[in-house]
Amino acid sequence: MIESVAEPTIPDLRHRLWVAETLAALPGVRHGATGRLPGLPGEGNVGFGPPRDRSLASLWRRRWADAIGVDHDRLTAARQVHGVAVLRVEAAGAGRGATPGSEPIGTADALMTDVPGVPLLSLHADCQPIFFADPVRRVVAVAHAGWRGAVADVAGRTVLALADAYGSDPADLVVALGPAIGGELYEVGP
Repeated sequence: MIESVAEPTIPDLRHRLWVAETLAALPGVRHGATGRLPGLPGEGNVGFGPPRDRSLASLWRRRWADAIGVDHDRLTAARQVHGVAVLRVEAAGAGRGATPGSEPIGTADALMTDVPGVPLLSLHADCQPIFFADPVRRVVAVAHAGWRGAVADVAGRTVLALADAYGSDPADLVVALGPAIGGELYEVGP
């Protein structure tokens, strides 16, 4: 007999999300950055990497997706490597990397799509999340900018990829920087 693990009581997470007002004002754009929840199992962490409990991380992904208002089963994630590659996500790629055992869509540190209802998932600890939306072309992107990616210009490469793939004019983009570690807490060399 397999024992089921009791699901932890989870508070309403909507007020725990970081949301950019500029993006929230755009029709059809749902987004959010999650944070740690000390005292709760797994602290709200959605990463599948060891030593985490993957089933608990999957539970947190579902809960955070519900708080944002997106479909957990369609979350699409890449294997992040602190680089500058940008992947285009088509409808057929929706859900890749969403659950334990599902293969990520590819290796990249930025994802972009023009497919409604395909939520892009980017994982961050100290690194800078960068959200992009083009309300004219109705496309979105998210980038993971650690110091290596920032130095290599993952943000600029994402803007160029949006222009190349969808015809986005950089002047039309609404961009928001999510929460990240501050310079006073993290030392990097030149």
